[in-house]
Amino acid sequence: MKIKIGICLGVVLVLGYVFATPYIAAYRMKVAAEAQDGEALSEFVDFPALRQSLKDQMAGKLWKEMAEDVIEGNPLSAIGTAFGSMILKGVVDEFVTPAGLMKLMKGRKAGSDATRQTSSAPFSDISLSYESFNKFSIITRDPESELEVKLILKRRGLQWKLTEVILPIY
Repeated sequence: MKIKIGICLGVVLVLGYVFATPYIAAYRMKVAAEAQDGEALSEFVDFPALRQSLKDQMAGKLWKEMAEDVIEGNPLSAIGTAFGSMILKGVVDEFVTPAGLMKLMKGRKAGSDATRQTSSAPFSDISLSYESFNKFSIITRDPESELEVKLILKRRGLQWKLTEVILPIY
């Protein structure tokens, strides 16, 4: 009888831990962001997936604007969109790296040494929720503009990695 209780207790503890892991990851991300520790924060980021997510969003926005310009009678906007897309890909590749993240955490733009003041604490107004067993979302809101940024974490074994940032660009 004691063995069955021990096994049940063990299963409950393991399931509880598995359920709590994205919340723990979100808390550790918050602590790293507040401490401006880019190195610790980069442990939670899948950089190739995050770069691709941002590139896709920005390219989608550019192509949407280009289509609107063509409809309005500006066919040359396609050339500008192509160049803009190439420039944005380079910018994303430069910023979304461990080194770029550490520079941003220290309040500097990637490629510069100028310091920048931040007005609010990171993760100050957030909501956390599972979207599926392997997908977890962190929604953060800017209290001044009411814009939301959605951070998507995906399970990698027992770890959770930031794979997407959905920006309020649409």
